[in-house]
Amino acid sequence: MEKKYSLAYSIIEFETIVRFIFSWIILMPISVIISGKLLAKPITLIVNSRQIFKISLGVLVIQSTDEEVILGFIGFIITLFITGVFGGINVYVFVKSHFGVDPGHFTSLCFFSSCLMVLWSFILFSINRLGSMVMGKIPIKEVDERNNIIDGLSKK
Repeated sequence: MEKKYSLAYSIIEFETIVRFIFSWIILMPISVIISGKLLAKPITLIVNSRQIFKISLGVLVIQSTDEEVILGFIGFIITLFITGVFGGINVYVFVKSHFGVDPGHFTSLCFFSSCLMVLWSFILFSINRLGSMVMGKIPIKEVDERNNIIDGLSKK
């Protein structure tokens, strides 16, 4: 009888560790990086210090730098706060019932906030792109990048 209990307990502990790793070590950093990259297009933020946030997943290495890092973390913290205040227990119940896993209340908020942040940052990025296309303008940051590429090619 003792072995069944310890095996069941070990499985539960292992599942808890896997859920934690997925939510906090994989999903949240990837969403911060992707959202930071998306938000850096429509939002200009001048950063005086060098920032790098990087995650390596075997064959995939994804990273953000400077304003992308700051915007990504700001976006996550704001999204987590709003999700917690306005969603709270309902988000936990939603994640548990719709995704078939019970990661715990706070981890559910993290999971949901990560997904929601990528969604709203992509929508903001798309609106900015669409507006730039309609107005016939290229964002200033991209003009500088384009000019640097042209200068580099003309020197060759």
